[in-house]
Amino acid sequence: MRSKLREALLDKKRMCYIVISLIGIALLMFMIIPYAKSASYSVFQGDDFSKAIFMKGSESSFKQHMLLTAKMLKQNYFGKLGFYTSIILLGSISPVNITNLNGLGIIMTINVLVYYFSIVLFIFCLMKNTIKMSPVSIWISVGVIYGLTAYVQAQESFYQLFCATTYTIPMSFMLMGVSLFLVFLRNNRVWIFILGIICGIIGCGGSLVVPALGCSLLALILIYCFIDKKGSSTKIYIWFGIYIVFSLLNTLAPGNFARHQQIDSSGIHPFKALSAAFMMVYKKRYLSLSNMDWVALVVLLVLLGLFIIPKANLNKKAYAIVSIIALAIPFIVAFPVALGYSNFNTYYACPRRVAQIIDLAIMLTISNAALCLGYYLRLLLSNKIKPVVIIISIIAFASFGLDNYSSIESNASMNIWKGLKSGIYQEYNEKADAFLKSLSDMEGEAVVVTYDTFPKPIEEFYCIELSTDPDGAQDNVNLAEYYGLKSLVLQNDQ
Repeated sequence: MRSKLREALLDKKRMCYIVISLIGIALLMFMIIPYAKSASYSVFQGDDFSKAIFMKGSESSFKQHMLLTAKMLKQNYFGKLGFYTSIILLGSISPVNITNLNGLGIIMTINVLVYYFSIVLFIFCLMKNTIKMSPVSIWISVGVIYGLTAYVQAQESFYQLFCATTYTIPMSFMLMGVSLFLVFLRNNRVWIFILGIICGIIGCGGSLVVPALGCSLLALILIYCFIDKKGSSTKIYIWFGIYIVFSLLNTLAPGNFARHQQIDSSGIHPFKALSAAFMMVYKKRYLSLSNMDWVALVVLLVLLGLFIIPKANLNKKAYAIVSIIALAIPFIVAFPVALGYSNFNTYYACPRRVAQIIDLAIMLTISNAALCLGYYLRLLLSNKIKPVVIIISIIAFASFGLDNYSSIESNASMNIWKGLKSGIYQEYNEKADAFLKSLSDMEGEAVVVTYDTFPKPIEEFYCIELSTDPDGAQDNVNLAEYYGLKSLVLQNDQ
């Protein structure tokens, strides 16, 4: 009788876990799918054409393609940027190789899906080392992804190919590399080691904010392992060392210094950059915590921390130390931006593509801080947690209601769903595709584009930008050169 009762209770518990997990998965899909779908309507623009100009003539010869890619990599590494992954990818993914926007749309959709998958994978692998409950990992993922998708609709790295190859694609590989590192700690296999190294090398070749975040996460895991005395394998230190070497290969590229010289000839100012990075993250954190719906989710993560304690396999001292150090990660990620731009009011000049990675660092660290708070509250209060649970629950629901639930109406994912339903993304993509094809028939001409024929830009999306001055916008110059036009301008009167 007792065994049957125990089995019935276990079945109910499993069913409860399944239902909770399915709700979490449904929320993740609701948040991610609109970004992926809208990204399928992306168009070539700006730097996509400037790199394609370099690669023209390589589409019919693999050898020529490799030679031109190597030449472009060398020119950029020594003259402009150290982002080797971005340059190599742009050598293969450009208007030269992809002759219609459908192909670009598939790549950009995969970019979005893999980016969010890598974030969820990292959270799952991290939690797998401490707790075996999938619903916990799913709902932590919900909290982090909500913070990344609810407030910024136009993500450059989802709609611009150059930004995708420089930020989100390398970040995806970096997070997968760190995830494999966590798997390697449990399962010491050679293939995991090799695959993790490859992912990290690709990730380290993106914008400097990418290796800054990836190496910081890896360093924290190593610190935890060292304190917990689980870091005996020399392979994990070799792994970290390889990531650092390739990060330095990117950071110390002569092109980075040449570009900085153009931005600020007065020199490099690391101490001012530290102050600017602090202010940037401080303001970003303030803004994220001013969104009361996300505050409610953070408070619920504290509640989650209270209840996972009996099942968590954690070294209390190591977790406390690592969680405190983790709060510095967003500042480490922001530092290369402040240093590179030499703009010490850099919060307002920080491009969205850069802010996207800083936001990821902030969401991960705040979510961990919330779980950590719940964890140690449970340790301090032991079994006397009922009043705390009630208070935290009230705070969570009150926080969500403080903005009169207006966050639901202004939610970025929701707005993209509405845009997809109305067809504005689809319509723009069709007009942009027709416009680009029309330019290919005008070689040698001085083209004046009328407002009637030019695809009208839509809000919160990255579109082709033309100026009435032939040298006034990057797209004027790059499109004219790519399509062999004498000049390309937008008609002066509307």
